[in-house]
Amino acid sequence: MIVLFRIFFFFALFGLMFLLLLGMITKPIRKRKKRQSVVHTFVDEKLREKVKTMAEENIPLDLHELKILAWKKIVTAKKKASYSGYLFTIFQEKLVAFTLVKERHNILINAMTSEGEYHFMKSAKQTMITFGDKLLGNLTTDLSLKTLDGQLTYRIVKTDKQKGRIVFGSRDVVEYDLGGEGTIGDRFFSTIHDIKEDDKNVVIALSLYLMLITD
Repeated sequence: MIVLFRIFFFFALFGLMFLLLLGMITKPIRKRKKRQSVVHTFVDEKLREKVKTMAEENIPLDLHELKILAWKKIVTAKKKASYSGYLFTIFQEKLVAFTLVKERHNILINAMTSEGEYHFMKSAKQTMITFGDKLLGNLTTDLSLKTLDGQLTYRIVKTDKQKGRIVFGSRDVVEYDLGGEGTIGDRFFSTIHDIKEDDKNVVIALSLYLMLITD
């Protein structure tokens, strides 16, 4: 009887240890899946389809086209709490299609270029920015773009209400000018310092933020 009890106790203990070990292994996987799903919880599918249709008129966006981005947006449709439109080159070629919706204290933006989709969710404390399925980071109130673990990547450094620069570490990437009473032909980037292919998606995202959210 004692032998049978010991055998039962051994298997019960082994089973408990196996379950605990299995939980430790699968927990990071479940957490990672949850983190990935957060990226698109704020994406409005109706807006997404609208932007896709609008973006069919976009021209390909490469570094050259990005350098001649105009600062002035064109609104094509407007309602009480939302509007949609395009960002152009200085030659009035469509580069970015977007929709913007205000929901109480939040702002939701869907934007599309020939390269892919950008999504913005602005709350009181930060703005979550994604490109496709990738989280580019959270833009804090001091205009610092940080990863989920808090690592600083890019920053927007304002010199006044309309002008400033986008910085990566100690490297100046571009200087921008939101313009005043100028025309669509005025460039958004007043100076291009050292823009690289790896900078492009983030520079586009931060430019959209400046032109659409801080407007």
